[in-house]
Amino acid sequence: MDEADNQICEWAELYALGGLDEEQRLEFETHLTGCADCRKVVEELREIVDVLPLASEEMSPPEGMKERVLGRVLAVGESKKTSLADALERSTVRGAHETIVPPAPAPETPFSPSAGKVKTTPLSRNSLLRGACAILAVAAAALAIYSASLQRDVSGLKKQLALTGAPSTELKVNEVVQLGPAAQDIVAKGLATIVIDAKGTHLLVQAEKLPELSGSEAFQVWLIKGDVKKSAGTFLSSAGTGAMYYTFDPQGYDTVAITLEPDGQGEQPRGRPILIAKIEG
Repeated sequence: MDEADNQICEWAELYALGGLDEEQRLEFETHLTGCADCRKVVEELREIVDVLPLASEEMSPPEGMKERVLGRVLAVGESKKTSLADALERSTVRGAHETIVPPAPAPETPFSPSAGKVKTTPLSRNSLLRGACAILAVAAAALAIYSASLQRDVSGLKKQLALTGAPSTELKVNEVVQLGPAAQDIVAKGLATIVIDAKGTHLLVQAEKLPELSGSEAFQVWLIKGDVKKSAGTFLSSAGTGAMYYTFDPQGYDTVAITLEPDGQGEQPRGRPILIAKIEG
């Protein structure tokens, strides 16, 4: 496998999350036909992505992560570098209803006291007819809105029931945390999701508004426990958006962090911390 293929393999997570643009998507799908490793990663990721909306229902996902085409992000200005240890010390987890307006009442029908009868004219009959049609239209719209809402509720309940009744060996989301900036001048943000299935424990990291990479630079993910920092792998970004999937052995890690490294070969953090969050491990 040449260097170009290796770089395309880095897109597996973004492809599963819908983060590639149209040209990249087509290029990756062509690559996918001949790469068994990428097919395996995408298949596993899609199982996780299917349950992410339910798992992170109370959290705000990164803006634009679900969009296929993401705007480019301006590179952040040069600032004083912050060590990973300093970032760890002060890190904290940062953490259709439609109003129906009734139609205006129909104009009162002229009343003749002397005759004691309602005088109905062609104009008043037309007004009554228009009023009745308006009421029917509003009722139909309200019914359609209610029906759509009910269908969404039923669909959501079915998914919840399917997950509740699934065997314990099936995939389940163990933890979802928001990744916050490691310094005040960083605009990046993201999510770290830990899932468990019969194959083990997996970490899915998603981030956006990342600083632009240059040369051999790469983003590296770290699982941290005290002074122990274990690399969970590296990833490249596309238009400021990146993702990474990693299977690991739980060791009581309490922090997950992303750093901007000069290359993807480091065994310990050397670059600037970008995102960080506490986890239960």
